[in-house]
Amino acid sequence: MATKTLTRGMGTFFKECEHPPSRWSKCPHPYKIRYRDATGRQREEAGYATQDKATTRLTEIYQAKKGPLKTGNTEAQEIAEMRFEDFAARYISNRKRGLESNTIEQYERGLKTQINPRVGSRRVGTFTPE
Repeated sequence: MATKTLTRGMGTFFKECEHPPSRWSKCPHPYKIRYRDATGRQREEAGYATQDKATTRLTEIYQAKKGPLKTGNTEAQEIAEMRFEDFAARYISNRKRGLESNTIEQYERGLKTQINPRVGSRRVGTFTPE
């Protein structure tokens, strides 16, 4: 199984068959892609009939992982580039007025033990509604 690597961080496409890469265009086996998602886990998808379809899908995933395109709204762009744990800390510190101290402690404890270990290092702009 040989692989072809694209731009760093984009992923790879390959075929799991006995044919050499020079014969892949005539080989009936489907292409597979391997990439890392926004959380850093390695993922694999199969069933791409052509090399172009596999690279198009890798490009879509890569663009979605990079985050939103630059817009004129600088505040939104600033938030999109922040790490989630920094955004959450800023959000809590700005909302302290009107919250009880034990509520703030519960929020901070939940962030520290449950949320930040899983998504704290991700950029806010990489989150999608799904």
